[in-house]
Amino acid sequence: MTISEQLQRAVDEWVASKGDPKKEQAVLNLLEKPEVKALEYRKRNAAFITSHKLMALEKDPYLCWLEYVQGIEPPVSEEREAMFVGQAVDDLVTSGEQAFKDRYVAVPRRDKKTEEANPGKMLLTNGQLQTVTNAHKEFLTRHFFPREIKKRNLLCIAFGLPLKGELDGFDDETKRPQDLKTTANLNTFLEDFRPGRLLYDRYIFQQATYAYIYEMGQGERVDACELLVVDKYQWCRSHKFVISYPTLQAQFYRIEKLLQDWKLYQESEIWPFSLRLDTPEGLKAFNDSPYYSHPLLARFKDSIPPTVL
Repeated sequence: MTISEQLQRAVDEWVASKGDPKKEQAVLNLLEKPEVKALEYRKRNAAFITSHKLMALEKDPYLCWLEYVQGIEPPVSEEREAMFVGQAVDDLVTSGEQAFKDRYVAVPRRDKKTEEANPGKMLLTNGQLQTVTNAHKEFLTRHFFPREIKKRNLLCIAFGLPLKGELDGFDDETKRPQDLKTTANLNTFLEDFRPGRLLYDRYIFQQATYAYIYEMGQGERVDACELLVVDKYQWCRSHKFVISYPTLQAQFYRIEKLLQDWKLYQESEIWPFSLRLDTPEGLKAFNDSPYYSHPLLARFKDSIPPTVL
């Protein structure tokens, strides 16, 4: 039995027990195993409902089904350098320097030759390593950031579904989940992080999901959520956002509606394609999907009408 299968089995037993604390602890213990932590994000969270899955469901159930239920790889990889550097910053801050050195190595350039020379290592160019180091230094010296944060998993069962929140940190004293984000430019982030903007909606929903999971699982509410933002500018800059409980709680109805929808689609085994391809909004969402060229979307793609001006 693979480690992924062991995790799935443990989650199924926990859900079947209706939340037995011993079964939940067995799941948490598995999540701390190095071989589970090393799994790619989709595989590591295949057994759970996460904020990413709920946002994907809200965008379109069928596309969500392709990615998270069927586990079909998109025809085009979405791996981007910015995401890779951001993950490196996250690993250095939350895991420490030794764990970072065990996982990453700096090379003059990333190519097949350097990959073969460094088996099992994640390759950073010297320039990328400098950016990661600068971001780490900014984090450590910022007056309103914690001196250290350590990853923590939150679990709960809602509507018969296993939910998981993968936190970068949690302040036990203030009851605040902490989430580290890296961005290209802090000033652009500040401009976009406001009500009505996509960036704001995505991060508020994610933090609200963490708050919901904590409340459902622990029987008490969080005080707030902290968003710790560090950028990758020439000189790294940072800012802290405190998202209040009322702001988080306002998303709970939306979260529960999506959980009920997931349960319905799962039980009926019908995941409808809901994008309106005759509207600019629906067309944009379809064009942005990494599954755009997948054969299963061909019939939807062929139904798109031309724009008449």
